[in-house]
Amino acid sequence: MHGIDEDAVLETVMPTKYAIKRLIVPHEVATLAAFLALGPVATVTGSPTC
Repeated sequence: MHGIDEDAVLETVMPTKYAIKRLIVPHEVATLAAFLALGPVATVTGSPTC
């Protein structure tokens, strides 16, 4: 469904520092894209500030 084998996710993605420990669904990606397209948040880069 997500284009990556579940075992690969468990072995490589989930252990990383920034992983949310679950797979996201297409609706969540669409919601994030819509949020980032709004005027005031268009300058948000996602990079850490510290």
